[in-house]
Amino acid sequence: MSSPIKVKIEAFRAIDHLDKCQEYLKGHRKVLVHHGLTNITSNDNYWIEDPNVYFLLASDESNNSIIYGGVRIHIKTKNILIPIEKAIFKIRPNIESMLADKTKSPFAEICGLWNSKTVAGKNISLSLSTGAFALLTKLGVKSCYMFNARFTFRITKSLGFLRPDFSPYPNEYLYPNKNFKSYIWLNENISELQTLHDNEKNLVQKLRKNYLQPMTESCYSRDVYIRYNLF
Repeated sequence: MSSPIKVKIEAFRAIDHLDKCQEYLKGHRKVLVHHGLTNITSNDNYWIEDPNVYFLLASDESNNSIIYGGVRIHIKTKNILIPIEKAIFKIRPNIESMLADKTKSPFAEICGLWNSKTVAGKNISLSLSTGAFALLTKLGVKSCYMFNARFTFRITKSLGFLRPDFSPYPNEYLYPNKNFKSYIWLNENISELQTLHDNEKNLVQKLRKNYLQPMTESCYSRDVYIRYNLF
């Protein structure tokens, strides 16, 4: 049996690690271009100067220059639109109040998720998202949104997110283009884990007890060694 791949997942505050921001952006843009997607709001770089943005990077444990993927956390603050709001604002100008009315403040958005082809099928995107979710309570967040299309529904559901009812407005948007139907997802109380799937619930509980620890996660009969460092 082959040895498990070894990955480290680290968390950073954007304004304190501009070099790491550039690594994240380079990898994210490469993946988006590969899929022909260039108009996604989470692809903007305005967030690197926002003190309320954090991000996670997955890299090779023995070589920091090999980046496998990333994900971001945007904490909502007054007068600054988070990516989901920027994406929908033109067609739903009241999106800020729509989101605020459904949540407990402060709330955040997990967004900008990507992984390289190198680790396709290794569940790195789920590991990144679960790490980000675990970190939310440490950042003082009470509720969290995600905005995605069908190809990442599995991740959203695994982390206990549900689609809120925004009646009379629909919760379906043609984004990032007419070929994709994207939906708003909400986990209204991230401190309680009743709606998470068992594997993700167990991992979140472990990480919230110790944000710096190694894990061995199984994926399609092959182990993936992940060392989490969520500061």
